Amino acid sequence: MREYAEKNVPWKSDEEAAVEWILKQQPDFFSKQIPFIGYVQLKFEIALKGDQRIECLEFRLSYQTGGMHSIPRDESVYKDRNGPWRFRAK
Repeated sequence: MREYAEKNVPWKSDEEAAVEWILKQQPDFFSKQIPFIGYVQLKFEIALKGDQRIECLEFRLSYQTGGMHSIPRDESVYKDRNGPWRFRAK
């Protein structure tokens, strides 16, 4: 991301464009490097008696990232950015 941000690009904080740029340089990058955004640990403690069983467990997860964020030179790069990650590797 740091290398991408040093280039003359419309938006230095554009993760999707950075991934596309990385894959043009090194198509097998993500076969060797695993993206890391954090981890989730769930601890569930309960005393079950006899033949009692947990039949369903549901939880919701969300995350945020902090840090430096640049304002795009071209505001159109923000278009359709609210939603899930859209990049799909080929």
